[in-house]
Amino acid sequence: MFIVVDKPENVQFAASETEVCQDRVINFTCSADVNPVVHTYQLFQNDTLVTDGSNSHGMWNNTMSHGGVFIYECVANNSAGTGQSESIYVTVNGEQGNLHVVLTICYCSKNRIWLTKQGSTFVYTYFWQFHEPRSWHSCH
Repeated sequence: MFIVVDKPENVQFAASETEVCQDRVINFTCSADVNPVVHTYQLFQNDTLVTDGSNSHGMWNNTMSHGGVFIYECVANNSAGTGQSESIYVTVNGEQGNLHVVLTICYCSKNRIWLTKQGSTFVYTYFWQFHEPRSWHSCH
């Protein structure tokens, strides 16, 4: 009987997201259909080993603690050799924070609303129709 033994090829690698805010968690999955089966998967970030190589499931949860662009790859290992996935680029955008915006709405004419935000003025035009007389006040 002849048994075919192959190193891992066509290594499938995926990330739950490829652009996130800092401190978010990304899930990575890696798999390869090969005989003999893969005994360990390794996760690399910018060519540096992230895991200790003992992962036999090919799944990781990674907290993105720093901003920047990172290149991830997966290596699958079996008794016949190793196989490498295509690269996944992940962009991590700066620090996470809350955005507080204070808007003052001034009715400056019958068909225009002026929105003022912390010293910057944005103009939003909105048309409407009233069924009763209204008085309009200028913005100060």
